[in-house]
Amino acid sequence: MTINLKYRDGVTADEAALIALGLDKYYGEIPGQYLLSPAAFVDDNEITRADMDSVVAKVREASAIKSSLLNEIMRCHEYSSKVFDSSPPPEITLYQKKYLPPTNCIQLKLDLEKTTMTKISVIEWLLKRGQFDKAELINLEESFKLSKIDDSRNKQGCTADFDEDALPDNIYYAQNLYEYCWHNIPENMARPTKSDLRKYIIEVIGIDKKEIKLIESIIIISAPKGHKFGGSQSDSLVDWLPLPERNKLK
Repeated sequence: MTINLKYRDGVTADEAALIALGLDKYYGEIPGQYLLSPAAFVDDNEITRADMDSVVAKVREASAIKSSLLNEIMRCHEYSSKVFDSSPPPEITLYQKKYLPPTNCIQLKLDLEKTTMTKISVIEWLLKRGQFDKAELINLEESFKLSKIDDSRNKQGCTADFDEDALPDNIYYAQNLYEYCWHNIPENMARPTKSDLRKYIIEVIGIDKKEIKLIESIIIISAPKGHKFGGSQSDSLVDWLPLPERNKLK
């Protein structure tokens, strides 16, 4: 059961945590019962016992990530409702709020499990914590990065307006990097390596080479969905060039 986010801009805490740990092929929600009985998880999912410790550790980490995201969802909801006027702003943005079925309570209660966050804010949340590999697994679709980013201004979240100038630096620069380094690469041309992209970021975009975490996060966000760095490429491909250099050859 692989969670497909291709045509969705929102993600629940469960989905984000499972995808970030590569567990979405097993479940669509955190399997809490297996934290107490890990052997059952192995039996139910045809996982070899040799891999059991690794999988169980991932389940536990996914549970911790989910718990933190649920807290952020509640903070975001309370912040937008102005319950806390002096509290620091939340680190995620809500995509769509879901509420529990009405009861005798006057005020509707937020359904934390079903409320979704924007993928872009979850990626940023992970990157701030240095979780680059996990953020890469929830990477943005190319079309979302380039043409749907303005949709955020129309979605229910913590802020009323969306301003491109207010984008986090890594997301803003990743858009630029995608457009000039990834977009419309010819079929006979190699894909850029991390070294190529790092050089472009430092020499062309102008980011200080000491900003290691920022540079790494820009590279990860810019990459097309499913791209894995470090793989071998055919020797028949011509060397990669950024768009301006490619245009000079026409």
